[in-house]
Amino acid sequence: MIKIIEMASFLKNKLKIALITSAMASTAIAGILHILMVPRSMENEVMEGIFFLISGILQIFWILPILKDWNKIWYYIGIVGSGVLFALWLTERIPRLASGGGIRLSGNTIAIEVFQISFIVLCIVLVQMKSKDKKIQKITRI
Repeated sequence: MIKIIEMASFLKNKLKIALITSAMASTAIAGILHILMVPRSMENEVMEGIFFLISGILQIFWILPILKDWNKIWYYIGIVGSGVLFALWLTERIPRLASGGGIRLSGNTIAIEVFQISFIVLCIVLVQMKSKDKKIQKITRI
């Protein structure tokens, strides 16, 4: 019985490491891709370039709270922040779609949005795991 519990714990730790690594990679890639958009954006609209620069830096920064496994509030902030970026992207495209103009999608744009959505999903799973771990710890202390 102890071997089964040890094996389950080992597999759970492996899963958590994989989820953390995936979350860090997804936000880092989205951030790098945002930063790569800065030079082109600066040519057309300086404020847009600054927005992409700040967004990219913040997304890359978000590796730290995930890696260090900070409090759940950091996960929530990351989820909301990435959600806001996705919502801004979507709302910018809806008027074009409604007017029949279609949506121009580049490979870069698709990649950014996929990595942002991946980050959100991975963080939600990590928060749920964190909550279950706390419940189990409270039960075992009693």
